Amino acid sequence: MYYPFFRGKQFELLAIRESAEVISNAGFIPIIEPVREVLSSLDRALRELVSRGASAAVIVNPRLGDHRHDGDGLAAYLEESFGDNDAVLPALLLTNLMTVEDAMRAISPYEDRPLMLVHAGFTDGKGLAAQLTATQLTHVFLDARNTLYRRPFIGGHRILIEDGFERKKNADYSLVDRFSDLHITYSELGANGYGDFLTVGDYYAEGGGPAYAVAIHLTYIDTDQDDAMFVYHFISDSNDTPVDPAGKFSQALSKLIAQLDSAGSCIEDTSAVQEFRELHARGHFPGLGYVKKTLHQAPSRDPRCFSIPWLSDGAAPRVSVIFRFVTNTSLSAILFGRPAAIAALQMRKACFRNASHSGSRRSWPPTKSSMTGSQSSSC
Repeated sequence: MYYPFFRGKQFELLAIRESAEVISNAGFIPIIEPVREVLSSLDRALRELVSRGASAAVIVNPRLGDHRHDGDGLAAYLEESFGDNDAVLPALLLTNLMTVEDAMRAISPYEDRPLMLVHAGFTDGKGLAAQLTATQLTHVFLDARNTLYRRPFIGGHRILIEDGFERKKNADYSLVDRFSDLHITYSELGANGYGDFLTVGDYYAEGGGPAYAVAIHLTYIDTDQDDAMFVYHFISDSNDTPVDPAGKFSQALSKLIAQLDSAGSCIEDTSAVQEFRELHARGHFPGLGYVKKTLHQAPSRDPRCFSIPWLSDGAAPRVSVIFRFVTNTSLSAILFGRPAAIAALQMRKACFRNASHSGSRRSWPPTKSSMTGSQSSSC
């Protein structure tokens, strides 16, 4: 099961909202850290997910953005709007600034409902695990490779999130970097699911500025490398000044098209990639804002345009894709292939089969019947 980690900016929430049906069909669960004081965009995204039978987790004590000093408003909003809905799970960030006592105080209001704990630098894992009594817990570990820390947390769901994107100046990227193998190895590491920060990485900034180079970041599965995931970086050439973003985009786009057309390319020429082809063929650049909006809207036109495996006619496509913006002049894309699709959907079915209700406690992940009120419990 895949848990993509989003910082809740405008276009991230728009991408989630417009891809709600795709997220539901694949059974993936976005983790959203709200960073804007106004919650209307978050509310629309969550309600669209719920209406489509999807689910999400919302961090109620963000460490970034407008709510980083006081998350009480977020917790109150979530309780008022989705307190009786299994589809929206409250999540708590556990950081290195918290003691075991701090963590237990934050956890106590959620003793009677499922809760996600996002381990984000918390240091006394053994001490916390000894205090926990709740059984409906999902543990998310942002340091996927720290096996010693997560050893005491037994029971519940265990999700590993890895930041596979090495952030550099756009002009400094080589053509290919390794991204991750967690989509293949998470079960070997004792986890029930995996996630990442897409190709933005675990990085947050309030806004972007003019860039000297434009980069298109595109990840792909290499079947010759045990299905590990790698990332292409297609970089513009004229990078001495921050002028002519259209020309820079054209240069980077030409390199992407050349790679698509090369012999043995690992990138499937999906309808989403066709959007890049059309832009290249027309030689027309309508502005970065328009491209940003268009690429975020792509999932509503083609379900393969979101960063999750998509099954069509009973089989997963070799590659599916999401396009996202990193900065004002940097596009990114994430691709997932057949192995991740099959593993994730098998995990989803297993979780849904095992989901049950016991007394006043609610199971997580919820079945579709509990999320939508439908009598069907089909995955």
